[in-house]
Order: sequence, then structure tokens, then C-alpha cells
Amino acid sequence: MKRYPNKILYLPFLFIILYTLGTIFMPQVTILNSSNMRIVDASISTSYSDLKFWSLNDGDDKDLYYSIFQKEGKYRYHFSLKNNITLSGECGYVKNFEFGKHVIFLISDDKVIYSSGKNVVCETFEI
Repeated sequence: MKRYPNKILYLPFLFIILYTLGTIFMPQVTILNSSNMRIVDASISTSYSDLKFWSLNDGDDKDLYYSIFQKEGKYRYHFSLKNNITLSGECGYVKNFEFGKHVIFLISDDKVIYSSGKNVVCETFEI
């Protein structure tokens, strides 16, 4: 009976280490639903990434990671609430190679707050 080389046994550990390092260095977007309504569809776009968060109940939050390779620009968001109100606009700034960046979008009933170190109320359009 042949023994597997010891190197093969290290592959799962190598995968775990690479995955952990990737999640630490990849930029991250978090959505917090602080409205009294369910968000039925949520999406945030950068120049090279489209992040779909789908639905969030009141008080829920979701995190997604996006690529570090970006063209400079703003985050574009689109949130559809259960009461048929849609909040959309642009806020914050995306740059290339932002390792470990973490931004938060807080959605209330009538406004969106962007946070990346400091809080900014976004110019939001209701549709």
C-alpha cells in the first residue's frame, strides 16, 4: 500500500490560510438595514464589480467582498424597499488597490448613510 506524500496533507491547511488572508486584504462592503421595511433588492456597483445583496429584513446586515482592481469612481447603490420606494444614488469613493478597506451603507426609511471612518449622509433619490 502506497502512502500519500506528506505534502498532500498540507493542502487543506494551505487553502485555509490563503482564504483567510484573502478575506483580510480584500475590500468589503456591508449593508445594514435600519429601516422599518424589508429591503427586497439591494445592489452596490463599483467600476468593475456588481455586488448583489438581494433581500434584507429590518435589522439584518450582509457583507460582500470585491476586487482590489478598480477604476477610480464612486459607489453606486440601488435599494428597493417593500413599500415600493427605491433609494438610489452615488456615495463614497473607490480607488485601485485599497487593501482591507471596509465600508458600511446604513439604510433608514428615507436616507442612506455611508461610513468609511466618518459618516456621510448620501444624496439619495427616491423613485
